Amino acid sequence: MKIDAPLADTPRPASPDAHAVSLSQVPPREWDDAALRRRWSELVESAEHVNAVYASPEWFDHLRRVTPAEELLLITARDAAGELVGVVPVRVEREELQYDVASRALLRWRPRVASILGSVPLLPEDARLSARLCEILLDARLGCDGIYLDTAPVESAFRKFAAEESARLGLLAYFPYGARPWHLVRFPSQEEEYFSQLKGKVRNDLKRRTKKLSERCGDQLELVRVDAAEQVDSFVADAARVSHNSWQHEAIGTRVADSGEQRRHLLSLAEGGMLRSYLLRCGERPCAFVLGYQHEDVYHYAEIGYDRDFTNFSPGMVLYYLLVRDLFAHRPPSMLNFGRGDAVYKQRFGNVRREDVSIFLMRKTLRNRLRVGSHEAFRSLVSAARRAVRKVKPA
Repeated sequence: MKIDAPLADTPRPASPDAHAVSLSQVPPREWDDAALRRRWSELVESAEHVNAVYASPEWFDHLRRVTPAEELLLITARDAAGELVGVVPVRVEREELQYDVASRALLRWRPRVASILGSVPLLPEDARLSARLCEILLDARLGCDGIYLDTAPVESAFRKFAAEESARLGLLAYFPYGARPWHLVRFPSQEEEYFSQLKGKVRNDLKRRTKKLSERCGDQLELVRVDAAEQVDSFVADAARVSHNSWQHEAIGTRVADSGEQRRHLLSLAEGGMLRSYLLRCGERPCAFVLGYQHEDVYHYAEIGYDRDFTNFSPGMVLYYLLVRDLFAHRPPSMLNFGRGDAVYKQRFGNVRREDVSIFLMRKTLRNRLRVGSHEAFRSLVSAARRAVRKVKPA
């Protein structure tokens, strides 16, 4: 996959102050240039987007360590004076659109997409730039079926561009799951202040359940912070054991695998100083885990699981309680990102609520219209069936 930068056959905006966008293939020598990386980091810091870590040079370096080079691209935007004003890291990969019922996938469509890392292009808010970005990523030489943004904030400029401008450019914008709740925790300066924000019943429940699980473990309940390379092997083995006996494994599939690929991923995060996972041990037995990482002052609560044998002792809730206390005690972040989804525990412990959407942008062809239409119709039928079941379900 080789595309020279810039694409000579793509017209430039006519305005004298328009932004020229160039596309380069990884790993060009200039990506390790100190000036570019410094400006790139500045753009990430100024983005004020909780998922900006995924657009950062540190995350891109992580992907370079664990991903085939041909899957990675970098878009840079420069103004008329040649100054760098935007950086958009991209991963070319397969994304799934599932036709699922009760977490069971009946059909799958796995288009090859140019996935914009961070889901918010680090570009000036200019529709012309967004249009130019789409032209580059949908160029036939890349071989992508579409552009994908996994968790774009509903208020983001690119989400508005996709909703309002894409049709004029001959693009089909699809928001397959609609707007979704997105829960965060904004931490105050003191641990007690955060817990005091929770309902009294929730605070008491956290302490009571922690005490109960500790007693079940013979007072050998231990929270282990995993942030070093030498801890990765044992963490993966323990987390995979818990994952295999979790409800997620039965309903969704393997969340953490005891594999070389999983180890390489976490070792790379540790090498980049971003790994911050946790394991809850009941004596010698692991009973819950959080796969997480921290970049600057944001902690990402990425994957969780608990052993169903401990269900009556709420190990997930206990782990969260002890984890938050450790976040205040060691390298305190200012924000915790629960990630997408509206799980009860996120509603209970979060104190900031936003909304995000997934976005597919494709050429407006008959085939793509049929694919989008069928997926949309299928999801509508499933939603209608669920509503009907709820109506007839006995109280």
